[in-house]
Amino acid sequence: MISTGATYTSRTREPATRGTAALAARRIFHLTVMVIFCLLAAARSAPAADAGAVKLLISLQQPTVVEPYSLRLTLNLHNASHEALWFFHRALAPQPPEERVFEENRQPTTSGGATLAVNLEPLSIKDPQSIAKPARGEVLVWVSLPRPRLVKVAPGDDYEEKTRLSLTPAMAEGEKPIWGHYRLAVTYAASFSNAQEVHRLTGAELWQGKVPSNTVDIDLQPAAPDAKGSAAGTVVGAGAQLRSNIRVTLSDSQEQIIGQEVTGYKGRFSFTHLPLGTYWVTARQQHAEADTTVFQHVD
Repeated sequence: MISTGATYTSRTREPATRGTAALAARRIFHLTVMVIFCLLAAARSAPAADAGAVKLLISLQQPTVVEPYSLRLTLNLHNASHEALWFFHRALAPQPPEERVFEENRQPTTSGGATLAVNLEPLSIKDPQSIAKPARGEVLVWVSLPRPRLVKVAPGDDYEEKTRLSLTPAMAEGEKPIWGHYRLAVTYAASFSNAQEVHRLTGAELWQGKVPSNTVDIDLQPAAPDAKGSAAGTVVGAGAQLRSNIRVTLSDSQEQIIGQEVTGYKGRFSFTHLPLGTYWVTARQQHAEADTTVFQHVD
């Protein structure tokens, strides 16, 4: 019995080794196929992020901005890809990333959207070292309640969005504004925490990535000598408590946004260098989703 077992083992050792190697090879082949399949599936399901898939062209509605007025800017996003893309309406100023705490048995929240970063460079300064503070530009938030939506853009088509920018000139030593000729460019970006899930459920291709715009030249000018008016106040809530972190918007008589401020811990806001006229003032919590009070206008 022992001898027979030894002989059996000796005879079957080589075929067993070949069988094991063949099985391992098949497993490696299957694993390789699965990896390739997963990569292809991921490539199909991943939202488009190709930098060349979208082209951004900006245009100005006025060549000169006089303090304290804002700039009206038009964004034209061209879908240069071969499939329909979805864009988020409207683009906001970039914000610091939020800390999101995972809670057990609670559905995860979605985050993301479209942002617009502004680059503003003075052209009339020969010595960059003379600039104490760089020029700044920021997207102004729409006065009405935020109603975000997705816009479908077919291959070869364009999506146009109008926005307003608050521009602050560069400052020389002593907080002296540097007025004159500037060059403006923006970077449009979008990201969505649930983009792959949306694609899996609906087939919608949410565009994600960053795309820079062309450059345009603009003149920034100081306020007119007779623009000496101001609109200032304090935001209070029920019980007359001071309200901080409230977005206050100043608009002209045609409801065109002039400027915005976010109140500090004392609830104060102030807009200066205003010419004589009628202005609208709107105060709203930054993430409000419902109207509580509507202000008609103030003189």
